[in-house]
This record gives sequence, structure tokens and C-alpha cells, in this order.
Amino acid sequence: MKWGNNESNPLSKARLFGVSSLIALIIAVPAVLVTFLMHYYIKADLLITVSLGLLTLFIGMGVGYRVSRKFVTMD
Repeated sequence: MKWGNNESNPLSKARLFGVSSLIALIIAVPAVLVTFLMHYYIKADLLITVSLGLLTLFIGMGVGYRVSRKFVTMD
């Protein structure tokens, strides 16, 4: 069964690509910004920088999960 042929859940490739890209940006961009700011502007230790970057990734994954659930249940 193809993804776009189910009448109860029409999902085009363009919408799937758009939603996936949005979730990837929600997860990745804050972590990259936090790591960049901590390392270059605040001049924090490498361990602190990596730890805060990983923490931001986990928070971003939680937000991305909530956003993905809203897109899945959206009609």
C-alpha cells in the first residue's frame, strides 16, 4: 500500500518532506546555536559546551515529538 493512496490519511510526499524538515530544524537549530554561543562568545569549557548542547538536543527532541504528534493528528 502506498502512502498517498489511503483515503483516511492523505499524505503527499511534499507534505511529508515539509513536516520532516520542520521537525529537523526544531531539533537541530537551537542546539547548534547554544553550542556556538557557548564556545565562541561565552568562552566556556568544552565539557560545559558539549553538555549544554546535548541538553538542548534532548529538549529539542521533546518539542519535536510534540509538534509531530500535532501534525499526525491534524486532519
